[in-house]
Amino acid sequence: MPTPRALTAADGVSLSRLLLAAAFVMAGSAAIRLGLIVAAGISDWLDGWIARRRDETSPFGAIVDPAADRVFIVVVIVTLVAEGTLTPMQTLILLARDIVTTVGVVVVRLVARLRSLRLEARFSGKVVTVLQFAALVGALVDRRTLPWMLALVALAGVISIADYASAAWRARTVAAVAVLLGFAPTPSHAQGFPGGASSSAPSRIRTEVRVDAFAARADAVHAGFGWATDLGTYVRLAGVLGAGVAHAEDRTAASGRVEVTGRFLLDPFRQARWGLYGATGIMARHDDGPGTRGYMTLALGLELPSERPGVTAVELGIGGGVRVAVAIRQGRRGRR
Repeated sequence: MPTPRALTAADGVSLSRLLLAAAFVMAGSAAIRLGLIVAAGISDWLDGWIARRRDETSPFGAIVDPAADRVFIVVVIVTLVAEGTLTPMQTLILLARDIVTTVGVVVVRLVARLRSLRLEARFSGKVVTVLQFAALVGALVDRRTLPWMLALVALAGVISIADYASAAWRARTVAAVAVLLGFAPTPSHAQGFPGGASSSAPSRIRTEVRVDAFAARADAVHAGFGWATDLGTYVRLAGVLGAGVAHAEDRTAASGRVEVTGRFLLDPFRQARWGLYGATGIMARHDDGPGTRGYMTLALGLELPSERPGVTAVELGIGGGVRVAVAIRQGRRGRR
């Protein structure tokens, strides 16, 4: 087993992205900036290759690699926003995954009982980073491709967040996720992530990933990440963050929404194969161009038969247009 070093060759390659970020700000040519983004993407692959090739490990490297990615991407995005190349909504879509993970890291480091959680990079996170680089290239080369690249970033971001949440669930650290989302007290016993001690009580937090299609004056498709907390046996309060693209009047634009709903489950204990529920709430939707609008929502959902804790649901509703959605959400054995 190799001896960990304070700084490895792979760490040096990771740190080079900080210099590339500074060079991007100073560069005046789009071609040079494009080359810097490509170089940063290559270095992101190269540091991992060097670490595997030389069989090097470094506690510092576990932090500096993702941190260098985040610094480079944030510097590039802030520069493009300041110059008017990216809109605030497009920026939010690009950085949504990073905002969520950063909040998670801060919570883990500040809460004494969570400091033993072991945070590790996962493949799904690397996919989001690659797509972020590709979206930035699109912003410089052909802005017509940007809405579709942003949709891919949003979808991959939702999958990545769900992937980390799933790892926490498998490791019996859902209580830590509950603290992150602000719906539960700090757990009295929490250990490594993934790989912690089991919680003494079932989690009241249900996470989900979903895709919503809206048919209205501005048709839209959103990928979303959501969570719900039990307010009782039959009622849950749910929140959703969604992002994607909207199309209206031969124009495609970035789109996103924040939604809060109450769900009433008619079969919370899985006594029937199919679980019917109703939902109502409020939604704020933003589309580049028209701006932000508020809507009341009303939906009817059906959870499909499943022998696993996780359940798949389909929804039909109104609010911001006629909506059709597919969601995959956490349950627990014997419950929906």
